[in-house]
Amino acid sequence: MKSLTPLFALTLLLAQAHADPVEDAIKAALSSYKAGKNTEAVDQLKKASDLINEKAGNTLTTALPKTIGGWNGGKITTKTLSEIGGGQGAERNYRKGDKEDPKSLTATVSIISGSPAMTQISGFLSNPALGVLIGAKSQQVGSATAMVIPKEGLLQMVVQDKFVVAVRGKKLSETQLAELAAGVNQDVLKALK
Repeated sequence: MKSLTPLFALTLLLAQAHADPVEDAIKAALSSYKAGKNTEAVDQLKKASDLINEKAGNTLTTALPKTIGGWNGGKITTKTLSEIGGGQGAERNYRKGDKEDPKSLTATVSIISGSPAMTQISGFLSNPALGVLIGAKSQQVGSATAMVIPKEGLLQMVVQDKFVVAVRGKKLSETQLAELAAGVNQDVLKALK
């Protein structure tokens, strides 16, 4: 019987070491709710939601390759979009040319998903007539139709009605914006649930 006690203690320690922070936050929210602490329960549920969105944002990063053509990618950042009602985003800065070269070009490629505003954004980006009003042009990028605003150095497209991909870069031509957008791995996005 004495040999089982250390084994049981080790099992408990291992179980605690593999705790899931999302589950912990949900359990804490339920406990707070049952205790009548509604504000605490809401805070814990928001924490769980943010953790899930963060995990989803990290998954988005797999669609942003290290290099696209002659463009070299920098560090990827992810964020939850709770300030606009929810969702997650990932972005990576790209550079073409040496950092010290004044002729080098930079751009930022972003992916947003899970935002409640996706329906409105998707409707706008898929309507070329609306784009013309703001000086945008339609351009095919892979299987997606993108809206390009050349004077703003901006290209945006919707993938699978779930993801908005945006490429921003001053001094970039339409061709360069499209090249970067085409480098986003749409197959990875299509496979995400």
